[in-house]
Amino acid sequence: MKRHSNNIPAVLAVLVTACVAAQADAAEPATVKLTTDDAVLEVTFEDGEKLVVTSRGTPLAPGTWFVKSLRLLRKDKRGRAWELRCNKQLSTLKSITVAAGQEKVLDTGCKPIHFDYFIWPRMRDGELRILFRFAAQGGYGEVYYPGASLGRNVPPMPAYRITDGEGKVLAEGRLKHETNDVGTFDWIVPKGLTANCKIEIRPVMGPFEWGPESKEFEPKPRN
Repeated sequence: MKRHSNNIPAVLAVLVTACVAAQADAAEPATVKLTTDDAVLEVTFEDGEKLVVTSRGTPLAPGTWFVKSLRLLRKDKRGRAWELRCNKQLSTLKSITVAAGQEKVLDTGCKPIHFDYFIWPRMRDGELRILFRFAAQGGYGEVYYPGASLGRNVPPMPAYRITDGEGKVLAEGRLKHETNDVGTFDWIVPKGLTANCKIEIRPVMGPFEWGPESKEFEPKPRN
């Protein structure tokens, strides 16, 4: 039988080179970046590690990273840094998965923050009551505290106002803060009121774009 022992060193060299190349590829970090250059996203992972993401890109080791909280920062025209915080409802940003060499783009904070209006009329003790709930959502469904903070100051909850079709103010005040960072209040509808009304909110948002500012509703119980 003919031996090929002279080829063994060459074969081993090829295998070693392939293994080194594979390890290098596996160790190559991904790049996480934002699509806008006027915002910064600070991600705190469950293990305590932090990732500061900008439009310039930030390296992140391949794998799945579980998120604990988010801080979204943006400067106003005076150069002051405002921030939105997400500590509870992370939605699809509860984890970030990246592959070696991947460029992962996050667009949260680039679109206006969407205030979701939940309006629930119901009868209680012979009175028509309406429960209002408001959630400030980012591009991935993550829920931020419904107000931007400047420095260490905690922003007030959004102001609200209810008006009838002629613009008469029926109720106004500030939302109550729920533990899941949702603003809420319960309104007793005046007897005899049947025409459509409008609820408006005014949160403190600094340089962050947001909306919608108002929504019409019909003051009657659901079937």
